[in-house]
Amino acid sequence: MLDYLCRSGIVVPATPGGRGRGRKRMYSFGDIVFLKVITRLLQAGVSVKRMKDSFAGMNRKFREMGETSRIPGILVTDGKSIYFRDRDKKLVDLMSGQQCFAFLVELNPIRKEVIKQAKLLKSA
Repeated sequence: MLDYLCRSGIVVPATPGGRGRGRKRMYSFGDIVFLKVITRLLQAGVSVKRMKDSFAGMNRKFREMGETSRIPGILVTDGKSIYFRDRDKKLVDLMSGQQCFAFLVELNPIRKEVIKQAKLLKSA
């Protein structure tokens, strides 16, 4: 699979060792993180073709990442499209580059609120 991802241009090793059988490829820390992301997206049902179309510029961002770096955002998928949500909570379709509307509800703060209200009712 790794060879296929390299041949399709989705993953390009930070230090290419050249083409051909038996040539070593050198991957950066960011490349490894990017490969983990690809694995998760494949498990979510995203096709390799969609990833290739969506990740044109993302490989560069991951390559610049080090062990202490942080990517200010999250990837979101519906199994077909891949979206990037940045720190300003803007959601962008990576394939088209267009902003999208999505309403995300974080469950943990709601759970904490219900616990707090239940404690207040219990003590009343």
